[in-house]
Amino acid sequence: MATFGVPYILEDRTGDLGNTEFDELYDRMFFGVSCTLDTPGRTRGAATLKIYELGSRSSTRGFSTAHFGRDPAVIIDFGPGAALGTILFVEQSMSMPMGHWIRKAGPNTKSVERKFKCSDDQEYRWTHAANAEAEWVCTTSSGYLAAQYKLRAPEEPKYPSSSGNMFTVYESYGHIATELLASLTIVRHIHRYNLNV
Repeated sequence: MATFGVPYILEDRTGDLGNTEFDELYDRMFFGVSCTLDTPGRTRGAATLKIYELGSRSSTRGFSTAHFGRDPAVIIDFGPGAALGTILFVEQSMSMPMGHWIRKAGPNTKSVERKFKCSDDQEYRWTHAANAEAEWVCTTSSGYLAAQYKLRAPEEPKYPSSSGNMFTVYESYGHIATELLASLTIVRHIHRYNLNV
């Protein structure tokens, strides 16, 4: 990836957990997220989400958003009743229960404050409504800001050429952007379905 000395600022095109694209302002990275609902027997919230590393927007023109013309980098499988299921990091062939990868930050913390380890062997923590500028903030165990996410509030004006939803990954953490996006997706799911797991 090119180094610019600025964070990766990715527009979340829809703000939807299951079907969206994350397009970086300077075309340095691009992600696609698709959702498939499985058999009719699955209940509210049961879904399989796939995250695709697409390089740049210019490299993906003309692909279907159902699979973006390639294999996913991460597969997140939520169970019946919106329960946490499993997460698979495809390239590493590593699958585990979501609850083992991303856990409550402590016994007395809010259920949406979660910690997890990335492939760089560092621990990170997502906190909901951590500041006025972001709905979600991800910090390192040393307190450094790694990423943040802001969903456009309904009372904010709509922009003609932007959704107003922004996922920012600070440049030092660009190498784990896919893992940060996967963990963000899970904590947003936990918050949406009010899971206390």
